[in-house]
Amino acid sequence: MVKDNTTLPFEVTYTETPGEKSRTMKRLAVLVKAENVRDIISSLKELSLEATIYDVKGVTKDKERVASGRGSGTVELTYNSRKVVATVV
Repeated sequence: MVKDNTTLPFEVTYTETPGEKSRTMKRLAVLVKAENVRDIISSLKELSLEATIYDVKGVTKDKERVASGRGSGTVELTYNSRKVVATVV
């Protein structure tokens, strides 16, 4: 079986020296709770910036309690669901 050399729909190149534009631009990624995303996005829109939002799940010290069944018991979730808001400034 011959393996095909597939390419991405975009071209990624890496150089040792940064270009003029990349020296002044910085990527900013913020890990926030889901209920705070709307406030952050509205603040970024006021500054004429766009952002990308990612869903992430991770194990943290914070535990959420969820009712199960007829309300007779609770279950601790082992993960928290957060959002990453990423932008370039």
